Amino acid sequence: MACDVDELDINPFFRALQNKFSDLYNRAQEKCYTICIPQTTSILGTDINKDFAETHILKPSPYFQGQLLTLTSHGNHSKTVTLANDGCSISTGEGFPSKVIARIVNEELAYNKEYDQYRVLILDQPLDPKFQPQTSEDDSSKHKLPEQCVSAKECKKFLQSVPEFAKVLERVEDQLKLFNSNYMVLPDYLMEAASRLADISAEAVEGCLKAAGRTYAADFKWRDTVVAALESYVMSAVHDKVFGVVVQQHKAEDESLELKCQRQLRGINVEALGIQHRFACPLPNAELELSRMDWLTTPREKLFCLKAVMDAVTSEITAHLSRNIPPHLALTADKPCLTSDDLIPILVNVIGQSECEHLHSDIIYMETFAWASCAKDLDDLSYCLVTFKAAVQYIQATDFSKLAHKHRKQVSLDKLSSATDRLSIYNGSVMGDNSPSPRISPTPFSPTTSTTTPTSATASGTDRLGRQMSRVSKALKEPPQGHGKDEQKVKSIFGAEYDVPVALEAASKSNAGPDLGDFLSSLQDDFVSYGKQN
Repeated sequence: MACDVDELDINPFFRALQNKFSDLYNRAQEKCYTICIPQTTSILGTDINKDFAETHILKPSPYFQGQLLTLTSHGNHSKTVTLANDGCSISTGEGFPSKVIARIVNEELAYNKEYDQYRVLILDQPLDPKFQPQTSEDDSSKHKLPEQCVSAKECKKFLQSVPEFAKVLERVEDQLKLFNSNYMVLPDYLMEAASRLADISAEAVEGCLKAAGRTYAADFKWRDTVVAALESYVMSAVHDKVFGVVVQQHKAEDESLELKCQRQLRGINVEALGIQHRFACPLPNAELELSRMDWLTTPREKLFCLKAVMDAVTSEITAHLSRNIPPHLALTADKPCLTSDDLIPILVNVIGQSECEHLHSDIIYMETFAWASCAKDLDDLSYCLVTFKAAVQYIQATDFSKLAHKHRKQVSLDKLSSATDRLSIYNGSVMGDNSPSPRISPTPFSPTTSTTTPTSATASGTDRLGRQMSRVSKALKEPPQGHGKDEQKVKSIFGAEYDVPVALEAASKSNAGPDLGDFLSSLQDDFVSYGKQN
């Protein structure tokens, strides 16, 4: 049948159905009953007995449509189970000691000997709490997933926390030392270098999953975390060698983008870029989030930085709208929605005001070396990457010199102070408490020899931070505008809704900047395969 073969091959309950409880399995197939298979990781250590098997084989209820009955009986009453209308979950009812709502991870159709269909549901947990695995504290924390695994430091800590990975990591270290000492990375052959590093990572993933055991390897979330962590582990070790070549190859594009931002976009009236009046507001948090890019080393860190910029834009615009909504419209206004047409000019403004010297090279770096972090075309990180790429291409293809330059709108004191604190917190957490300086060098590395020595960027990083802080200090000297007392938390544009209803004003077309229509049309193919924008 067409179920997830990897899961069913190692699932102890499914194997027990085929062997120990073959009579129940044959009966379920013959009657076309629904078979529920809890995921392997949710029943490790559970006693798979006949009661367990009968509880997870469901037959249609003769009384209520959409209700199912287990093959077991509780007193004189059968246990009832209800399938959600959306088909995404299944909940227990009468006869069970407590209500359980199990998420349906996968649903497949199988066929019996008569070619009649029956359903197989892969659940994230058993239907009865008494079947929850009883594991010791040591076993439960043996392969515990970290709360966050984004930075190179966090990924390395997670990998080193699993004792079974020790020998695999030693072998990876030897391969990376050999790569840094002997492999020559050439500008025109970045894909070959990426393929070489991807092979090292893939070999390490295979070794780690094998060392951890098939049961843990079947946990998709845990496996994906291992894959992403190993990518960061590999790329952090070769960053100085690889990224320097990327910067050298795209030096002209970086300089052109930075020059256009300084001369044409810095200080420009945001509405002149085509940003709707209701969305036109200062975005200091988003600008400082993007300015952090130069301190990051791995593609995964940089991708999450782009997402953090998107989230900061959403949060600041939401706060701006909530402060400016007329009181008499607060309960009747519709909720705003940032579309790609709105988001690209907003990101153009953020890029123009931020201090990010290698943004074009960063995008190439992420596209080329993020083989695990961007594996799915429809995930949030891929959407952030393609949207930023579109904004950068729009800046490079557009002449903004004819737009009237005006002073930027004043920024509230609280926002600037909060943004400055966030940058300080970042310097102490992601870079490490003892990190002396940023690692990105503004001067290209030389790939002419087999080894590449990283150049210190302390002075350059300090200058960029100084320029950013001087801009903040200048804004602080100006009288702040009024703002609401309650600041909203950062919310993601991916699936999150605004809590404050906002009036939808008619978009003003009189101050529209360069036409985005033709440009977006030319990028249509880039956006088709990426998720919807909330």
